[in-house]
Amino acid sequence: FTRNNRVSELMNVGNSLWMIAACLFSIGPVEGVPRNMSGRVILAMWWFMILIVTAMYTANLAAFLTVTRMENGINSISDLISQHEVKWGTVNGTNAEILLAAAKSPELEEVFKRMVS
Repeated sequence: FTRNNRVSELMNVGNSLWMIAACLFSIGPVEGVPRNMSGRVILAMWWFMILIVTAMYTANLAAFLTVTRMENGINSISDLISQHEVKWGTVNGTNAEILLAAAKSPELEEVFKRMVS
């Protein structure tokens, strides 16, 4: 072999893609396929990693596209007072109930009135 032949036999991106496609579609004997066991194991691990990454991407994309967007929830006490869909309250005799009963803020007084009624 001359130096030019050895350089042309090196694995570059084009040769790697051709080898993967040829092995994947069972085209037949391909030059550059690893002949020793260590090379085959490394190639198999690489294929397995690509398979896992592709599966994770596909699952993430499917989950992202099928999830319904949730509405903005309750972010403040005024949001809690203005909505009528979610029932809310406290347990009798807890610190939360006592603090709401003694509250001086108009919003917290309204929360306590709605809890009592």
